[in-house]
Amino acid sequence: MMDDEGKFVIPGEVIYDAEEKKTYVPGKGCYQMQGLVRASTIGYVHIHPHKQGEKTIHYVDVQIGEKVVDTVMPEEGTIVTAIVKDVGQQWAGCHLLSIEDRKISKDFDYILPKKNMRSSLFLSDIEILDCVQPCDIILARIVDYSFQKRAYVLSIAEDELGVVYAKGRKSRLRPLDFETVIDDLTGIKEKRKIAKVPMHLNDELFAKLIQPGESTA
Repeated sequence: MMDDEGKFVIPGEVIYDAEEKKTYVPGKGCYQMQGLVRASTIGYVHIHPHKQGEKTIHYVDVQIGEKVVDTVMPEEGTIVTAIVKDVGQQWAGCHLLSIEDRKISKDFDYILPKKNMRSSLFLSDIEILDCVQPCDIILARIVDYSFQKRAYVLSIAEDELGVVYAKGRKSRLRPLDFETVIDDLTGIKEKRKIAKVPMHLNDELFAKLIQPGESTA
């Protein structure tokens, strides 16, 4: 596969077999269909090896130019900011907004397992919707990469991690404490796992990430 570095491809052309190359992750300019990763644009194949603990993940991009552009890559142990997109029975799916204080230009899949939401409770006692809900913005730590799910694994179990922006039906929900938020319009209270950072820092962080005209809905 590394021999394909710099290879010129056209849309639809097969770059590699996902089943044979389990440590390879399709990035910009690629898509996966029926087990094959193909180019979605005309350009050159670029492969970015990245060490994750004892594993090496290879990010595959297709870029129009031959020059490789440095990109911020996710790493184990890094603090990230993400928005919760969907919630299931065992994990929440997330979309990354930034790595530490830097915005990112790549899209990867991220999951927040139920077991990584609270350290003070038994797994059977954790209710996902009492921790996060869709459209919430969270501070989380990258703790692993799941080759089975082809996604980065997040955790908000630490006290300083968790929800920094809780989204209600019509407006932002205001934290009452580190376990509860309230809708000031309706008085309805909801549970969340709030990050234990000063609330004004949450406001500053949110202002940096959401530009005028953007929405978290």
